Order: sequence, then structure tokens, then C-alpha cells
Amino acid sequence: MPDDNRRIVLLNTLVSRSTTRAKAHAPPTIPALDLFRLLERRRTKRVAIEFYRADDDVDDAERIVLGRGHDFIRLRHLRIEEDGAEFCDVILLIEFVDWSRRSFPVVDTNTYDGREIEGEESERGGTTAHVVARLPKEGRLDLGSYRCAIEVVHPISRADIQYLLCRQLRRHSKAEEWAFPVTVVDRKSGRETTKEYRYTPLLEFMSDVGRRLNVATEERELSLMVFTKRHERHSTAQPSAIVHEDFLADVEYRVGANQAPADPEEKKSWLEGIKSDFELRGFKTRLFYKHPNGAVISGEVHQAVAGAADLLMCPREHISLARLPKTWVSTINSEVVTKMRALLDRDELWEHSQ
Repeated sequence: MPDDNRRIVLLNTLVSRSTTRAKAHAPPTIPALDLFRLLERRRTKRVAIEFYRADDDVDDAERIVLGRGHDFIRLRHLRIEEDGAEFCDVILLIEFVDWSRRSFPVVDTNTYDGREIEGEESERGGTTAHVVARLPKEGRLDLGSYRCAIEVVHPISRADIQYLLCRQLRRHSKAEEWAFPVTVVDRKSGRETTKEYRYTPLLEFMSDVGRRLNVATEERELSLMVFTKRHERHSTAQPSAIVHEDFLADVEYRVGANQAPADPEEKKSWLEGIKSDFELRGFKTRLFYKHPNGAVISGEVHQAVAGAADLLMCPREHISLARLPKTWVSTINSEVVTKMRALLDRDELWEHSQ
């Protein structure tokens, strides 16, 4: 099959977590399946859209009016399909619209004459990309970390997709005033009181950058360290107990890099110490980051740099299609999705660094 019919797919980990200003208390983590259902409700209301460099407003209708004339990204389609007894796949079609692009040039290959084909007054250039995430079904064990495949279509990057998902979730949680109760003890009276703290759910992409710590600390901001050990032996009781039984299980520890000291040298020593301790005990190391440098680059260069960084730093695979892939589709492409779901089935792709 010709190479032109191939599409690059990024392999990522999608993580569900929550943030709050209550630093001493952990907010609840919402299963990704519930968050995607929330996003689908916003999509059906035609408000699952985010504008770049436009004035914002808490009212969605007013926000959309203010966004006219600006580039935007939106959730065009969302579908949930079962995948066996344990899992389901969430399929997203993400659409980016470049407000400055209304026409494109064509050249006659016989006469070499050229012209521009121009759209209607309200039509602008669009691009779409598929995202497929594998989630546990409702009621199954959910650890908040999911396999995810992202179709590479310029100029849509992982950062753009995450921006859309997180901003939409933030708008909903803020409008609904999501909060969680915390019991605190008054220092003077000793009485217990219950306080409500606001929180915001997030859906974030992380990419496995391998086992070398210096890759993540020299130029990029490390986000997460994952330590895994296969067939770890555990006991159901102490050796002196009457009933004692050993069992084997896969063990995984997740250490957030945000716990590290602020000083760069101390941070590096802290990270190296944790990594060495786990590896001496037989654990395999995987390092994750969210986006290159953890910074926002302004201007037209941003999308090109983000897209290039995705290709260089993310594990990736190719899928071969029957026809030349398009940069924009009106509905979810079943062939693309089938090939992407097949990648989620291949366990060896998700254990390559272990």
C-alpha cells in the first residue's frame, strides 16, 4: 500500500485528575467516562467550543458572539462504543478552524495555470483529528489513567485538544459550583466544622519519554514518574499468623514531580534518589511529561513547534488506509477509528519501556 495512504498516530496516556485551591486536601477524581458524557451534553448544546485570543464571558452565548473573527477549536462529534466486557472506547472528532483561511490555490497540471478556490463569506478553512480513549465501563475499577491514541493532523496538537477539554470542564464545574466537603478542627475551640472547597476536573495528555531522567530534566518539565513491578509477591497476613497465604500481583506507584523541591539541583537529586530506590527494588521506570517546556509560545510558531514536539517525543505508530487520508471530515471516519482501536488492543505498544 502506498506510503501516502498512511497516517501517524500518537500513543498517549490520558489522565483524569482534579485541582483545588485547598492545598491540604485532595479533591475527588471524576472517572473519565462521566467527564466525556458531560462534554457530550455540552456538544449537543453547541457550546463545546473554545476561541483563541478572544474575549471571554461566563455566558456561552455571549462568549460565542465575542469569539467571531478568531480561530477556534471545538468538539465536532463524540461517540462511546463498547469494547468487550471490561472496557468501552470514547471516540472524539476534534475540529480546528483557521479564521484567516478562506481560499486555497490549485494548479492545472496540463497548462500549469493556477487559480484560487474561495469559500462563501462565512466559510473558513477547517481541520479535523480523531482521538480514541479506552476507559473502564461504569462500575469497573477505574484508576484514572487510560490508553489514548491521537491522530496527527496539522495544525491540531495535543496541547490544543487538552486546552479544549480542560476549558470546557472548567466552565461546567464553575457554573455548577462543584465542591467537596472537608472536615476541619478549629485550633482554639477544638470543634469540628465542615467546609466546602471548589474544585475543577481535568483531562490531561501525558507522553512516555522512556527511562532516562536527564531527558526530562534538562529541557522539559517532568510531570510524573511511574514505577512498575510485575508479579510482586505479597502476603495476606504476617508470617506468625495462623492463616497465611502469598499471592502475586502487578504493582504500580505514581509519583508526581510537583512534590520535588523548587531548587533545580535539589530537585534533580530528589528525582534521582526516588528513581534509584525503586529500581534497586526491581521496579521499571517510566517518565511522563505533558507539553514541551511547560510554556505557552505565542504567535503563529506555536502550533508548528507543538506539533513537531509531539512527533519527536511521543511514541507513535502508523495506520494504513484504503484511500489518501483527508485533513477534514464531516463525521467520524470508521476506517481510521477501527485502525486506532486496534492500536489500543496491542499490549506490547503500551509496555515498550518496561
